[in-house]
Amino acid sequence: MRKNIVILVSLAIVIATSAYAYTTGEWRCISGACTLGATTATSTQLIGGVESISVGAANDTFLFTVDGTDTVILTGADAAGATNLTLDTTGAGAITIGSGDVTGVTQTTDGASLNLEGTTAETLTLTATSTNTAVFQGADAAGASNTLFDTTGAGTIVVGSADVTAVTVTSDGGSVVLDGYIQGDVGPFIALDSGALTANNIHLAGAAGDYVMPACETANIGEWVTVIVKDVSEVVVLQPASGDTLKPATVVIEANHEMDSSGAATGDGDFVTFVCVVADSWYSTGIGGAWIDGGAS
Repeated sequence: MRKNIVILVSLAIVIATSAYAYTTGEWRCISGACTLGATTATSTQLIGGVESISVGAANDTFLFTVDGTDTVILTGADAAGATNLTLDTTGAGAITIGSGDVTGVTQTTDGASLNLEGTTAETLTLTATSTNTAVFQGADAAGASNTLFDTTGAGTIVVGSADVTAVTVTSDGGSVVLDGYIQGDVGPFIALDSGALTANNIHLAGAAGDYVMPACETANIGEWVTVIVKDVSEVVVLQPASGDTLKPATVVIEANHEMDSSGAATGDGDFVTFVCVVADSWYSTGIGGAWIDGGAS
């Protein structure tokens, strides 16, 4: 009997000096700081039915065990209902969502934004497994949707960096629409003193001589060639491939004939851009200077 009295008195002292109270079938924290567990405990567990919350069960882990295949939900709420939920660190640190065996992470809202904020570079990184391609894709409840890259005000959107080898725009055959200007490097000029010209390049003709145009065939429709005369008093001769015709906007050039720059003292900067529009025909889309028919090539 004395032993039982001692146990009950000890329990009463613990309860009386704690912040807990037993009310209507529940233990509640009613004041001050409430602590479950101790520094000597290997883990602390809250159990409700077949579900439980374990703290420190393995490697400083907060583990929520649910019944069956139900979804674990972490919800913020105050006395009035829903409230904001913040995941934070006590100081400088990283917050990681997911691990190597996570198959997907879904962010769902009522239509609001996903905001990334930081004091350094605000970077959203999509890291693909192995050599797969990281895909940024727009979708709505019905399927595919438009994807918009925008700034909150006046600003610049940058695609790529110095170590990017190529930027590819792919569509189902429609157009790429730019509301503004394209600015930047178009790549180095190909400087040569004579010889073969290559499609889809800008050539700087550095000396008088013969410059051979690539063939304009059905497979090459849409390709272009630009030639710029570098110096004054130089006659740059453009020779078409056999069977091709050069069709500048300012002069008639017969089939299989060359087209010559003026060679004038003010001829530096003369230029022409040809586009292969139909097989065997190069049409100029831009021309400057006095170009002439140079006769049969």
